[in-house]
Amino acid sequence: MPLPEPCPDLASLDLLVSVGELGSIRAAAAAHGVTQPAASMRLRALERLLQISLLERAATGARLTPAGTATAEWAGAVLSAMRTLLAGTAALRSDGGSQLRLAASLTVAEYLVPRWLQQLAAEYSTTQVSLEMGNSARVAERVTRGDADLGFIEGPRPPGSLRSKLAIKPRLGCLGGLLDDRVARARRSAGTFGPSGASFLGFRWVGGGAYGCAK
Repeated sequence: MPLPEPCPDLASLDLLVSVGELGSIRAAAAAHGVTQPAASMRLRALERLLQISLLERAATGARLTPAGTATAEWAGAVLSAMRTLLAGTAALRSDGGSQLRLAASLTVAEYLVPRWLQQLAAEYSTTQVSLEMGNSARVAERVTRGDADLGFIEGPRPPGSLRSKLAIKPRLGCLGGLLDDRVARARRSAGTFGPSGASFLGFRWVGGGAYGCAK
């Protein structure tokens, strides 16, 4: 689904978050390597774009309004997601000379590995990581052959030939949804249970159990 236009740029959102964290436009500008007038202009442009007041400006400085505080909180989530994206794509384009070679099943690589890579980069910024994706059998094969240092797979049990540790415990989730009244009546007449307007759809394992495996 296309994003609505215009959208605020990440640099402006990052600057707003820094104002909230550091307590002033001056400190935020210094942290971002820009002048205070340039930072003020960028923040005013962000206010015009969003059509809300983000800062209370006074002779002693500026602070976030309640709307600005909420916006900075949401912006922090956007920036975190972008850092996750950058960490994940950096690992995908890394070559075989990386210091840590990872392999992960598709679901784990999509939903879990980017966040782990972001945390790794924050603590070990000099570690170069590469990532290859495939099904669980392919991941186990690459670890067994020595083509990957560490693999992440999903399934009901770990591979028997590799050392492994449970990384994510599986959770059982109940799936349900609202139905059209006519469909709900038909389901109830057929024996489907549940409150009016709702239907029980089934169970699925959320997370499925993710294992880290090594040779």
